[in-house]
Amino acid sequence: MKGNIKVNSGEFAKAVGKKVNGGTKKQSLEYIEAIRITLMDFLANGEKVHLKNFGTFEPYIREERKCRNPKNNETIIIDEMIMPKFKASENFREEVNKLRLITKTDN
Repeated sequence: MKGNIKVNSGEFAKAVGKKVNGGTKKQSLEYIEAIRITLMDFLANGEKVHLKNFGTFEPYIREERKCRNPKNNETIIIDEMIMPKFKASENFREEVNKLRLITKTDN
C-alpha cells in the first residue's frame, strides 16, 4: 500500500472524466456534486441509499448528549445529528482487493 497518498476532488474528477466518454473535468465535478447533494438529501430525510456493487449509505442518528468543556469544565449540550455511515458491498471490496493485488505484482 502507498501509505497516506490522497486524491483530491480535481484529480478524482479528471479520472472519472477519462472513464466516461472522455468527459471534461468540469463535467465530472458537476456529476460528482450532483451525486453528493442527492445523497445528502436522502440521508437528511432518514433514507438508506443502496448502490448495487458499490455499497450502502445509511443515516445514523446520534442522540443529543451532554459533554464537558475541558477548558472551563462547563457542561454543554451537543444537539442530535445525523452521522452518515457507509458500508462497502462485498463485490466492491473484492474488486478493490483484486486491483490491489494486480498493482502489487506490477511493481
